[in-house]
Amino acid sequence: MTNEAAKKKQLPAFLALTIICLVAALALAGTNAITKGPIAELAMAAQREAFGAVMTADEYVEMTIPEGSGASALVEAKVGGETVGYCVAASSTGYAGPVAVTLGVGTDGKITGAKIGDNSFAETSGFGSRWLAENQTEQFVGIDVKEGGAIEALSGATVTSNAVLNAANTALATVNGVLGNGRTEPVLVFGVAEKKPVEQMALVGDIHEGSARGFASEVKVQLTMDDAGAITGLAIESSGETPSFGTRCMEEPAFAEQFVGKTAPFAIGGNIDALTGATVTSTAVVEAVNAAVAAPANPDAVPFGSGAEETVEAAATLTGDVKTGKAQGFQSEVTVQLTVDENGAIAEILIDSASETPGFGTRCAEDEAYLAQFVGKTAPVAVDALSGATVTSTAVVEAVNAALTAPAAEVPAGTAYEGTAQGFQSEVKVTLYVDDAKVITGIKVDSASETPGFGTRCAEDEAYLAQFVGKKATPDLGEGIDALSGATVTSNAVIEAANAAIGVAVEEVEIPAAAPLTAAAVGFAGKDVGVSVVLNEDGTIGALTIDNSQQVPPVCDLCNTDEFLGQFIGKKGPFVKGENVDIVTGATFTSEGIINAVNSLFPAEEAPAAAPLTAAAVGFAGKDVGVSVVLNEDGTIGALTIDNSQQVPPVCDLCNTDEFLGQFIGKKGPFVKGENVDIVTGATFTSEGIINAVNSLFAE
Repeated sequence: MTNEAAKKKQLPAFLALTIICLVAALALAGTNAITKGPIAELAMAAQREAFGAVMTADEYVEMTIPEGSGASALVEAKVGGETVGYCVAASSTGYAGPVAVTLGVGTDGKITGAKIGDNSFAETSGFGSRWLAENQTEQFVGIDVKEGGAIEALSGATVTSNAVLNAANTALATVNGVLGNGRTEPVLVFGVAEKKPVEQMALVGDIHEGSARGFASEVKVQLTMDDAGAITGLAIESSGETPSFGTRCMEEPAFAEQFVGKTAPFAIGGNIDALTGATVTSTAVVEAVNAAVAAPANPDAVPFGSGAEETVEAAATLTGDVKTGKAQGFQSEVTVQLTVDENGAIAEILIDSASETPGFGTRCAEDEAYLAQFVGKTAPVAVDALSGATVTSTAVVEAVNAALTAPAAEVPAGTAYEGTAQGFQSEVKVTLYVDDAKVITGIKVDSASETPGFGTRCAEDEAYLAQFVGKKATPDLGEGIDALSGATVTSNAVIEAANAAIGVAVEEVEIPAAAPLTAAAVGFAGKDVGVSVVLNEDGTIGALTIDNSQQVPPVCDLCNTDEFLGQFIGKKGPFVKGENVDIVTGATFTSEGIINAVNSLFPAEEAPAAAPLTAAAVGFAGKDVGVSVVLNEDGTIGALTIDNSQQVPPVCDLCNTDEFLGQFIGKKGPFVKGENVDIVTGATFTSEGIINAVNSLFAE
């Protein structure tokens, strides 16, 4: 009887549990049914918007995606019922998730537009995210999908660039199938995109000319007008401006067409719209047009692009290791560049005597018979002077002997990596020397074919080159590097070439070096929200993902966005809402939980207990270099700063870096160069002075 009574009591509990499970299952199914539709609708709306961005049409008719093609969407674009092309989308795995690429292809087989990314795009800010820029998608336009073409990869974003290339080729293979082109190899490859020819507006009539300073160069215009003063034709020369930005003022006909049929004065924001991303150059064009309208016609004007306009003759270049020497001439410094063969004899020679007396000293750089005397000779060199240019000839000989006897340049430590970029009138080559810690130890610039006395100085100015040494080899290298006055375009080319070298030196620099750190804090309804943080080498946040599986959907998803999480990227904690990070409206508790979890990974740093100890020792030129040391409780160095105010800049600054001073942190003295501390190349005396000053604090 007792067992039967117990069974009767258990039966209602079993039924209750069954009912609870059924109710929960029905609730989940109901929630899924409610949210599934809106989520799908949002995705469809985003896809339709992407189609509109890559090809204009009245309607987009969904097509059957060929099995195994890999495409995620395919539509037929129609205008007035007529098919004008096809829009296709595909994705590939990038660094932080899927990277979607949407392309439009006309019935003629040429790409009409491209869009990178969708709602799930999560590539690293400042690296892979640069693919979202308009100038990146423009390079796809006009490529024939049957013939193929090249796009340029982004330096420092290898993983994302490969994802873009793979997704684009998947999409284009689908379109080629629809068009029946029969192409089997990939449509796109990485390389230098072919420059599109600039089609200037035809100028008929009297030509008026004007110019104005742009972002990096002088912007010139030529125009014609009718009897009422309205512009009938306009040609723009902005080739010296930033490629893909200011250069677009001369490359995009729609910009110049804004002026046609209008009379001066012109103004940005008034009767002329600036090109996006090229405001400074656009403004320069407007100023140049206004100046041209006011100027009289130039009967000697040669239309841009005619092939007869004035050109700058590129300087000759030398092959091999170049030796340089200088000497005072008649009225200026004469510079000589030369190379030698395996026996030390002169193989090639270039002379810069452009500032000497015209027709006399200048002939030393031009007279072939005079130059031929040097070839095959070894130091000390003696040749016949040029008639009428004895002083300049003597200076040339002195400069040649100085070059031949100059000690070989010391090769910086580290591995050499090379990169090139287009300068003002030639290609600029940069060789970076990078050590195992990815720190730049040296740089060589070849800008010999740039404008003498301007762009050529980028290879010669020691203070300019010293800016690169000691910096981390990362894609943001250009920050903190000052351009040389009068050589902005060449300086920018040096930065681009250095970054190209860095792209080789540091493979996939998107990948943060540190392992992920995880933490959790209370979010909504007393439930935890988790975070996973990857720190950069400087302690800032490189990547942040969240685990909101315990939070309540869909509210918690409001925090899982680039807008909210992106606030943390590139910064150090702690974070304070309303100061350096904003919470998400409607998800306050989840936002605060994420902030608290991240902050737990940034504990407050404890200051060393001991007071600073100071000392000084002789550095460079017999001058003192001072140190201030804070010791930890165990006697190791907790902090070290230096006072190099008496040293010679900029050499002394080479020691004031985390790489050099960091060698002392966490250690006890005495320190011995070459054993437990390395000196800085180029700042030997300052380095030794610092070591001696620190050691004086550890003397027994």
